[in-house]
Amino acid sequence: MRTCVSILILIAPYVVYAEEPVTSEDMDALPKPAIEAPAKGEVEILGKIPDWIVRWEYAQVLSYLGRHHEAIAEYRVVLREQPDLLKAKEELVKVLFWKGDLSGAEEALRSLPASESSDLQLIKAHLLTRKGHHREATLLLQSLVERSPRDPKLRFFLSQSLLWGKDVPRAITELQLLTREHPQDKQLRRHLARALTIGGRHREAAKELAASLR
Repeated sequence: MRTCVSILILIAPYVVYAEEPVTSEDMDALPKPAIEAPAKGEVEILGKIPDWIVRWEYAQVLSYLGRHHEAIAEYRVVLREQPDLLKAKEELVKVLFWKGDLSGAEEALRSLPASESSDLQLIKAHLLTRKGHHREATLLLQSLVERSPRDPKLRFFLSQSLLWGKDVPRAITELQLLTREHPQDKQLRRHLARALTIGGRHREAAKELAASLR
């Protein structure tokens, strides 16, 4: 099946996928809440779900709905009750980023231990780019591409970081590789044409632009 890259590019550089809802495996890894007697009027059932888990799931759903301000408030309540809940901390970074609170996302990211999550690494790379640290952002993205060479969004972000850092020849190379792998993707061709134009390769740029209009 051909991977669609166009949607990723149209909303770049803010592409970060939402977490999946809490699974039973996640539950097993969570700190176990104290067993409480059922409140008056409640039916005692096996596996009663505590309020903090419900609030966590509520925060996730709010983030999926784009209600980021409300989601952030709920995540903060969860983390006051469960300050060592790493997954919730990572999700909070993403929601802050989606909301456009880049300073908040950066502060929350600094409080986390080193993470292998490509989503968090992409956020870090974006924050580095915003600060003008293009070399650091490029090195980070290069490491992600080396780890997942078949992931088109990572290679695309690498190409854009290279452009920001004025390494136009390498940016063109990365975009050419992507267009070879996804020849029907018009958006990729348009981004390649833009890079070719920046590099002064106008004939090649014209060819790519014409192909993207067919």
